Amino acid sequence: MISSVHQQLAAVTDIQNTGGGLLLHTCQRVEVYRAARPPVKELGLVPAVSARTVVGEAAARRLTEIAAGVRSELLGERFVLGQVEAAGRRLPATHPLKALVAESVSIARWLRVEHGFAAAVDYPGLAFSLLTTDPPTRRTPALLVVGGGALARAVAADALAAGYRDTVMVTRSPKRLRKRLTPEIRARVSVCTPEHAGKQLAGSPWDAVVATTNLVEPYRLQVAALLDDRGCESAVDLSGLPVHEHTSDRYEHMYGQRFARAIARQNEVISDRAEQVRQAIADLYREL
Repeated sequence: MISSVHQQLAAVTDIQNTGGGLLLHTCQRVEVYRAARPPVKELGLVPAVSARTVVGEAAARRLTEIAAGVRSELLGERFVLGQVEAAGRRLPATHPLKALVAESVSIARWLRVEHGFAAAVDYPGLAFSLLTTDPPTRRTPALLVVGGGALARAVAADALAAGYRDTVMVTRSPKRLRKRLTPEIRARVSVCTPEHAGKQLAGSPWDAVVATTNLVEPYRLQVAALLDDRGCESAVDLSGLPVHEHTSDRYEHMYGQRFARAIARQNEVISDRAEQVRQAIADLYREL
């Protein structure tokens, strides 16, 4: 169902301008927040299979829980805080939810620090742990990273420490991505479109991490060709809409059994702190 929502969202452009709406679209979440319930005629703007619409006072608490990471599949992951913050920044200054989102993010950030709440191993580390080759310094010197957002950039930043000598980032907008990379990362990664990835990899075998939510056609087919190439030793797909439906020894996505077991192990480490943060949020909004 979530994949259908991702596909339909491409046609939704006016949610934030109708009924005081905020669209929160993350890797595994599609939700609409509103200051008040909109007229019936405006509900059609949101895909019918949208996961949830949150209205009024409930919005602040839920946004805080999401931004803090207690509602994430991987408890305490750091990327969702930035996604909620970015969604708020995109709202116009006069939007009725602008201040509410900013306050929710501020509270969530403070609670994460106050309770030392952070994933034991975040998504980049999970991806590296699931790549099935031997240590990459021996067999697979290159890493292919698909995407240009915060998660993709974090994977690229950790690639050298994970043992990869070369990193190639694939995106539809190389110029924009180069501007977003830090000078340190820019100096040791190559950035290109899917069509030029083979040349950048120069015939070496590679592992791959897909870290984008924007796998629409024909981009998805181009990425699929790179993952299916015989030069790709192993791939982990962190996209909410996976490139392939089924996992294999060479390909794992976020809905696969190996990924689920890895997340369960990490969540067990941090479950007590997650409960502390949940309780702190509940107490805070009970008092308001």
